[in-house]
Amino acid sequence: MGATKHDVEMHSKKLGETGVLLNKRLNAMEKLEQMPPAMFKHGLGIITSFEIDADELQLFSQNDFEIISSGKAIATNFAEADEQQRKIIADSIGTTYEISSRMIAMHTAFLNSGILVQLPKNADSSTIHIKLKAAHTDFSHILVIAEEGSKATIIEEISGTTSYRSGVVEIIAKANSEIMYAAVQKLPECKNFSYKKAVLEENANVEWLDITTGSSATKAEVYSELKGDGSKTSMFSVFFGNKQQQYDLYSKCTHIGRNTSSEMHTSGALKDKSKAVQQGFAKIEEKAYNAAAHQKSKILLLSEDAKAVPTPKLEIDNNEVAATHQAAVGQIDYDKIFYLMSRGISEKEAKKVFVEGFFEQYASKIPVQELREEVQAAVAERMQNEQE
Repeated sequence: MGATKHDVEMHSKKLGETGVLLNKRLNAMEKLEQMPPAMFKHGLGIITSFEIDADELQLFSQNDFEIISSGKAIATNFAEADEQQRKIIADSIGTTYEISSRMIAMHTAFLNSGILVQLPKNADSSTIHIKLKAAHTDFSHILVIAEEGSKATIIEEISGTTSYRSGVVEIIAKANSEIMYAAVQKLPECKNFSYKKAVLEENANVEWLDITTGSSATKAEVYSELKGDGSKTSMFSVFFGNKQQQYDLYSKCTHIGRNTSSEMHTSGALKDKSKAVQQGFAKIEEKAYNAAAHQKSKILLLSEDAKAVPTPKLEIDNNEVAATHQAAVGQIDYDKIFYLMSRGISEKEAKKVFVEGFFEQYASKIPVQELREEVQAAVAERMQNEQE
């Protein structure tokens, strides 16, 4: 990698950052220099390098955002933040996660654009739609600070012409706040790293919806940390791979407070020679009494060469819990196909209807109609190609 500490310092100075954020960048850069290359290998033959060439990929270029918001939510481009917001950004970025991987280190050191979302106390029914058009190399960051009792729906739409994308989302969910965060990734062929983390205080609720149809290789993690008593989270990870796309997907939840609950659902379909490794991990700590943690994964294989391995895991350190996990990989349910054919539908059309219905339960959760229709059209197009 061609970037140096001096490059990072110059980039930070150009952005007018405080010493706090610069120190976070330099700390990440120091750790990055000690880490091995970002290479992932799995038994399915998934071998993906997430290394980048700093010179070739224009490391410190900035990206364009379009923000559409309603209600009392305040959404601000990092580049347009006032002095008080800059302090909030500098103090809050990176507080939910540790520099535990090379991709996180690269992201923190080379961060080049972002959005700060502030939800005032008891602000109700806010909606924020963030459209990211990634160009060159994208190291974009979305920081959400939800004050006590606030409620919001946040939609992130990711497109563009980038060759490497690194996107991090941090949600700090204070007591009794409720956040629904929906991300739809529809990038062209590129390497895509995505990390989303929420830290929830007492009775907070965060629902994640992560839909991926784009990129040639994706490594994505969604993580909720249930610190406060009564906090809860739901994670819905959805993907549709074709050609030679590769997915490395990880859903994680740590139960710390009492009476916490988590639901992790992963659903996907693979065709052609696409491959997916999906892991779910729920950890229930010693004092997280009366926790409930449930995982479910279902992946459809639409061709003989498509492959997937789901791996659910539980780690439980006390006995007062309710925890389950289940995972299934297989072909389309032909009893249902036969039923549709008995209604006068051809086999190919019946398969198309079945798969579209499989995804519709998640597409229907997208709050923006135009984006919902784009996802539905992408699924329909891939199934149409299946029939030709």
